[in-house]
Amino acid sequence: MDTCDLFSSCRKGDVGRVRYLLEQRDVEVNVRDKWDSTPLYYACLCGHEELVLYLLANGARCEANTFDGERCLYGAQSDAIRRALREYKQVTSCRRRDHYYSFLLRLLEQGIHSDVVFMVHGRSFRAHRCILGARSAYFANMLDTKWKGKSVVVLRHPLINPVAFGALLQYLYTGCLDVSVEHVSDCERLAKQCQLWDLLGDLEAKCELCVQPQAQGRGQELAGLPRALKLCSALRSGLQARYVREGADHRAPAGRLTAAGGPGPAGGLCPAH
Repeated sequence: MDTCDLFSSCRKGDVGRVRYLLEQRDVEVNVRDKWDSTPLYYACLCGHEELVLYLLANGARCEANTFDGERCLYGAQSDAIRRALREYKQVTSCRRRDHYYSFLLRLLEQGIHSDVVFMVHGRSFRAHRCILGARSAYFANMLDTKWKGKSVVVLRHPLINPVAFGALLQYLYTGCLDVSVEHVSDCERLAKQCQLWDLLGDLEAKCELCVQPQAQGRGQELAGLPRALKLCSALRSGLQARYVREGADHRAPAGRLTAAGGPGPAGGLCPAH
């Protein structure tokens, strides 16, 4: 019922209702209907720019040269929506793609036969112990010790970003990760904490591609770069990210860590219970 409500709200452009369904009812943002269409596709098709931007910011997939991405571009009702789709920055890390990819992604997104739920700042993620334990020594150890016998694990550490945690689960299930540039540092921090060195290396390599050559030198002014590129550049140089928003100079929030150094979340992912 919630899924049908989501598709209907996207066709109507009801941002408030969509926000409620995604954030309060935990409806999957990339769910598909019987026509293999996603909420983002309907928002584009019906010309709801504000809703398109909200869905993109909350994990809707629209990568170029993919079925979903090209379909959204083709169906978009305005140039503004097409620009938003083209300009939306994604960092993609993929270690492998095989015939199990779609099956495992569906298993994660639909939570079929899940036996553990992670609660991260109000968002729930259904998962499977056998997959997490097989893919990560860190998760295997935690599931056998601190999380043993728990069907719900609550993670309240302020440095654990729900979007990054969801992306991390996607990587563990499929070997692929899609995340907006602004969440790369959060993903790197989690990858390091969970000892996923392949993922950490991939993210660092992808970030290098985001940085314009003239802005790569340490200490070079970043104010002229787009916000996404400046954040990415700061990850590599160890500088504090600077960007201009509405004519004012802002600095990255205190405590935001970069790949260049800084402490990780104390005590691992710090389950509350």
